[in-house]
Amino acid sequence: MSSPDKQSLPLYLGIGLLQALVLVVAVKWEAAWLAAIVLVLGLNLQLLGREALQRRAWVWSVLLTGLITLVTTWAWTPALPGAYDPEWSIVSWVMAGTLITYIATAFILSWPSGQGWRLPYEALFRHAWNTAFIVLLALLLMGLFWSLLQLCASLFEMIGITFLQQAINQQSVIIVCLALVFSLGMRMGRDNERVIGLLRGILLSLCHFLAPLAALIVLLFSLSLPFTGLESIWKTGYATAILLSLVAITVFLINGVFQDGRQPCPYPRWLRWVIDAGLICLPVLVALAGYSTWLRVSQYGLSPSRVIGLLLVGIATLYSVAGLYAVLRSRTAWLGSLRRSNPWLALLVCSALLAIHSPWLSPVELSARNQVQRLLDGRTPAQQFDADYLYYKLGTPGRRAFEWLESHLDQQTQWDAATRAVIRERLDEGRDGRLRQRPVTEANRVWIGEPVEGHEQFANPKLGGLDCNRLQCTLWAVDLSGDGRNEVIRFATNTQVEFFRRTDEGRWVLAGYLQGNYNTQGLAEQIRQGKARVVAPRYRNLQTDDQLYTPYESDD
Repeated sequence: MSSPDKQSLPLYLGIGLLQALVLVVAVKWEAAWLAAIVLVLGLNLQLLGREALQRRAWVWSVLLTGLITLVTTWAWTPALPGAYDPEWSIVSWVMAGTLITYIATAFILSWPSGQGWRLPYEALFRHAWNTAFIVLLALLLMGLFWSLLQLCASLFEMIGITFLQQAINQQSVIIVCLALVFSLGMRMGRDNERVIGLLRGILLSLCHFLAPLAALIVLLFSLSLPFTGLESIWKTGYATAILLSLVAITVFLINGVFQDGRQPCPYPRWLRWVIDAGLICLPVLVALAGYSTWLRVSQYGLSPSRVIGLLLVGIATLYSVAGLYAVLRSRTAWLGSLRRSNPWLALLVCSALLAIHSPWLSPVELSARNQVQRLLDGRTPAQQFDADYLYYKLGTPGRRAFEWLESHLDQQTQWDAATRAVIRERLDEGRDGRLRQRPVTEANRVWIGEPVEGHEQFANPKLGGLDCNRLQCTLWAVDLSGDGRNEVIRFATNTQVEFFRRTDEGRWVLAGYLQGNYNTQGLAEQIRQGKARVVAPRYRNLQTDDQLYTPYESDD
């Protein structure tokens, strides 16, 4: 970060204008790779400023841009119709690419001050934190600028001058204006080191305050496990997300306290022991998260979301082990070994994110291979093989694995003729989409209490929105309307909750959904234990001829 330089204004205006023109072309051509080039390279040049030419830092920026562009080109490859969440790979790569760019940019910014291949940890720490605030400042300026423009256009529209509103909302105008303002915001943030330093200091102070609390939560939870057992953890259905979130927050806060490693421990000895104990317990939380994820994998095989979960568990394992090692080795400086481990772990995270977004190790590719392998080695019975999921939901890798299995089916000697016939039937039904039309088996229709009259209608796979051919659905008959006739609530693990009513003709039809979170793992058990009951609303609705007004209470 440099001191204010008036001569840098033309540079930033030029970068912003070039970014805007290329983005206009990229949007028109729908060329994501072109947008990646201009965004990543432009961001690095804006952060480097005139220092871009020092020690060839621009070379690393170009290499990073090329790498991000290659993966972006692959990620934006059109998916097969009906493929597994066609936008999933795009959203995943946008998040991963942003993190990779952020980490790599911190290393590039530290390059001019490095000694050979060794980069000082102090520079990495400063640039990693400052970059986030500089970008946030530029985004804030961009948002305020655009809000003022919209306000201006609305004011003139009130007095009959509408051309301004039409001109501002043109796509090319939006891109040019926002790109220029963002570039100027980057210059303002880069040239105001005192402001950025103040913001960084505020956040680090928050870390100083919250780190002991996070460590205490980790410690108390770990000490509670021998008395509570682990069974309730597996029943939640979202244990992995909670445990990994706690690990991530704790690691972030403690690194915020550690800063660049030159400061002594800011806590008294007893509070330092609490933080050290929390770091020592982190591997326990990661082990629980890993086991929770592996339970799902062993039961149902890999899916793209489970592959990401395993990757996050692996990353959390490395950071927790690094924290444990830092506690055990902190003889001269508190957590001093983090100065060596943090840069390597950051680079390892970048490498792992790039690997799983490559054509060879993508979550969809790994999931397709695993689903077929589970069938080949007998972990998935032939009758339960979900060929529909493989053919329609896993995109090109799934289609390729499906066709391989179909062509090599007769060569698999581990199966007898009857088993191969069952698999052949599943493949044929999967390709034609008939698996989604097969009646739902009784094994996948689990009733709590006695089934209702006409319960056989719930074997219809088109009744409601849940795919009970793939998921085991739980059904419960309960009077929701208070009219003396039961409705039926139906749900599966981590899905929306549907409810059905019976018409005067005796047909069960979808009536609506129950609002609430989708973490329904323990809902069936709570119903069986009598912990679920129907509660009448405190205030009734108000209805006019064409409107329905539903009251809800404020939080005040």
